[in-house]
Amino acid sequence: MKVLRFFLILILPSSFAFAQESYQVVPEESSLIIKGTSSLHDWESTVEDFSGSGIFFMNGSLVEGVENLGFSAVTESIKSGKRVMDKKTRGALDSKNYPQIEFVFSSIAQVGEDSLEVAGTLSLAGVTNEITVAGAYQVGEDGSIIISGLVPINMEDYGVKPPTAMVGTLKTGKDVEVEYQMRFQLTNPSTNQ
Repeated sequence: MKVLRFFLILILPSSFAFAQESYQVVPEESSLIIKGTSSLHDWESTVEDFSGSGIFFMNGSLVEGVENLGFSAVTESIKSGKRVMDKKTRGALDSKNYPQIEFVFSSIAQVGEDSLEVAGTLSLAGVTNEITVAGAYQVGEDGSIIISGLVPINMEDYGVKPPTAMVGTLKTGKDVEVEYQMRFQLTNPSTNQ
């Protein structure tokens, strides 16, 4: 009996060490900015309508794993503050036929004390490619997780022809960077252990 009790004392705490919790992105406390270059100047656009969710395996303030991470953005919500550029962006991304940009998680590539890297697929303008997304994370006192990083994207990999303007004198580059900061909040904080 003493051996069984000793075994239970050793095994039970480790089986409850990781909390598996569902989280959702809080859009009003998150940001998604697309940065690129052109023949005249650098440019940036902000994504105004997006959502995301995932299951995080937590050990105190450390992320130990991730599952079912997903992200979606409304293509027509990409805004630069310049009407002509926004129209060109919508046309280049074929927003009428492909109104959503989506990232779907496939596996966790790496988890560190303050960083993580996930693999998945990015669907953009009707083309889906495998990508990895790396980011730094912080866990807040309220249990929220803030993940931030940069994702380089070659638009030609998605069949997107970089837009031009002013009779071809303004040409945008094929490479863009997506700078993100996502705040994930517990879906149901009352069940947080």
